[in-house]
Amino acid sequence: MHLPIWKSRVLRETVIISIAVAAWGLGHVLFRAFTHWFIAQLYHGALPFHSLNHIIEGQSVHSLDYYIEYATPFSTVLSFTLAFVLLILVFARHPVLVHAISKRTGMTVAVLLLIIGVVFFMPFLYGKIGTYDEGIILCGAMRVCRGELPYQSFWSCYAPGQFYALGALFSWFGESPCVLRFYDVFIRSAIATACFILIRPFSSIIVSLLCYMVTLIWLLIFGFPGYPVYPAILFSLLALFSLTHGRSRESLSPPALAGLLAGIVTVFRHDMGVMIILTITAALTVFALRSAFYLHSTPFRIKEAMVFSLCAMMPIIIVFGFLSYAAGFTNLFEQLVVFPLRTFADYRSLPYPELSTLVPRLSYMRYDLIYRTSFFVFPIGIATGLLFSVIILVRHRELMTADKLLILSSIVGTAFVPQAITRSDFPHLLPMAIMSIVVIYNLLALCDRKTKRTVALPLLALSTAYFFLPYQGYRPRLSGDIAPVATTERQLVTMISNMNAGVSIYVGVNNHDRMTVNAPVIYYLVGGRFGTKYHELHPGVVTTAQVQKDIIEDLKRNDVRLVVLSEGFRVEPNKSQYYHSIDLLDSYIAQSYGIVTNIGGYTLLEKLKLTQQ
Repeated sequence: MHLPIWKSRVLRETVIISIAVAAWGLGHVLFRAFTHWFIAQLYHGALPFHSLNHIIEGQSVHSLDYYIEYATPFSTVLSFTLAFVLLILVFARHPVLVHAISKRTGMTVAVLLLIIGVVFFMPFLYGKIGTYDEGIILCGAMRVCRGELPYQSFWSCYAPGQFYALGALFSWFGESPCVLRFYDVFIRSAIATACFILIRPFSSIIVSLLCYMVTLIWLLIFGFPGYPVYPAILFSLLALFSLTHGRSRESLSPPALAGLLAGIVTVFRHDMGVMIILTITAALTVFALRSAFYLHSTPFRIKEAMVFSLCAMMPIIIVFGFLSYAAGFTNLFEQLVVFPLRTFADYRSLPYPELSTLVPRLSYMRYDLIYRTSFFVFPIGIATGLLFSVIILVRHRELMTADKLLILSSIVGTAFVPQAITRSDFPHLLPMAIMSIVVIYNLLALCDRKTKRTVALPLLALSTAYFFLPYQGYRPRLSGDIAPVATTERQLVTMISNMNAGVSIYVGVNNHDRMTVNAPVIYYLVGGRFGTKYHELHPGVVTTAQVQKDIIEDLKRNDVRLVVLSEGFRVEPNKSQYYHSIDLLDSYIAQSYGIVTNIGGYTLLEKLKLTQQ
């Protein structure tokens, strides 16, 4: 069956994408509806079984909604299974749909996937504005947009890229949280699209689309809009794409472009960028040594590694060289190197989950299947990719492009492991998770190419069923206020605006000697009336005598009239849980400011007159 309509590559792949999405949606709707109906019938005793309240022993009587929520992960797995079966049946009945598809993805298809991703992530627009992480990015972008210099005018442990990227958008579209949310949604969608185009030339359309959809789904459960790790991941994927999809085998343009992209990663997340540059340079050097040993073609491969590393250094030298000159090398070194290596490791670290957490608890099945097991599933994917990479390096005399992609993505994924180990939470697991998804689906495509489909298809179904689990929490929403402010923060900001319009404020915590986070978003909501260079507070920094003295001097110099304090503490298994017996700032605030009111978890204080102090 050869139809003239299939001569258009873009049209062919667009139809395939539509079939895949329709099958996925149909399977999800049918099985979720069936699961909810079955649970309701079982709950009310309409089926010839015991009621649910007797099935789960040791549990108190729960509502119907409880059991539906309990069963949702399983309905998600079943929904994917049906969608997967429908795809297999469609492609088995019409093999021309598969064989007619070009291995090169057109730009139009990539744009289509990008648009689908943007629509998919629309619910992120309507989430409440974050008080800490999102507040840090908003404040940093606001300050650079007003001409302030990071690391000198304000303290930050983040690389400057996200501040300046969002600051540029602020200068064009206004200082609105809507700008950050749309920017964040675009970057997330671009990450999923980059995963698709990265493995598409080496895998079937089914595997490529599954990789795309899984990436979309896992980006759902990683919150923190505006987090700098998202553009860093995007440029990392684009660097891999440049290295493995170059049009000429003897051209130095792909490694040069990949080097520039890796250097840009450093501008957004300097820790990730340095690790990527080192690992990719090492991999390219290994490729050069293998070429010398097997193929006797050393010069070009050596040039490839050198061009990559030199081009990667260009953004670093330009950006950080300028900041070292303008803001001072000492400030830059202390905030971007000393703090992450020493202070962050002591005061922000979280232990890695133990192996015992792999066994899911019956009453917390959804939480355990998604959150706990992910800290083991994704490292296993990276480790498997490294194992196959070693086998390929040993057994293959000449590396194919798909082999290089597997090796490079596995090594880059390994470079992201230190983040997940230092602070073992979801935001720091994300870079390794995305790269592990690329590795896993690349391996599955490799098995499929080697005609080992009896192994590839069950593994593909099993792994994708697990990866689809977070989808159960997806709530479509396309209306409402974008980045709404919580009621407590709105009331507080209204009161501050009515009391003293235009004066500087300070946003701190009740106890600066024992704290975890503050609420920098308050600075942003009142229009950026920063009373100090420390709009973001960290344990190990604000708990030191020198920083508390600096903040006191800022409060005096800027004539700060209002102070906002929050609880700002949660127990974590690191040094932030201990007292340091440094109460300089708390004593000064207690002596110089009086309580005006308490709103929610915030305390608003106003500066006392000299006769009252």
